[in-house]
Amino acid sequence: MSQWQIHSFAEPPPQVFDAAVTAATDLGFGIGYVDRAGWHLSLTRPQPLSSRGRPFEVAVTDSGLGATLMRVSWEPARGLCWPTATGARCAGRLCRHTRHLLAGEG
Repeated sequence: MSQWQIHSFAEPPPQVFDAAVTAATDLGFGIGYVDRAGWHLSLTRPQPLSSRGRPFEVAVTDSGLGATLMRVSWEPARGLCWPTATGARCAGRLCRHTRHLLAGEG
């Protein structure tokens, strides 16, 4: 995965990870595997004009400084990706929805 975003959360890693799994399901990502012990998640975002989805990897870690970090990574799209959402937009939506779930807004 060559592009990524990192978002910081105040909640503990297990809580952030569970919210990320729920957010991915809510947003229509396909879940490839869930590693609850290592807080890793493999996702696929369906592409409307393609039979293959775009893969995403999510890793949740404890920063050691009182924050939990969620790293979302993906491969850049090849060629024209319009009208599909970019990887950065998909990652941003996943992180925002995770934050809403943790705040009790979802």
